Amino acid sequence: MANFIAFEKQTLGGYLIVNKKYGELLGDVTWYKPWRQWVAEFKDGGVWSAGCLADVQAFLIQLNTNKRKEACDE
Repeated sequence: MANFIAFEKQTLGGYLIVNKKYGELLGDVTWYKPWRQWVAEFKDGGVWSAGCLADVQAFLIQLNTNKRKEACDE
């Protein structure tokens, strides 16, 4: 996963989506309370390949699956 992008965890929650080669901020992943799930918000002007979008999708699925598992364990 994430050949060209990285997901960097933030201390206050959420993740930054960063270009690995240049360190450029591409967007972020945050918890969206109204939908009760993790979502990605991309910066304006970004160009995304199918592979990079698939990496973001896989990351969101992983986070949302873990969140549901945590809720069941409580």
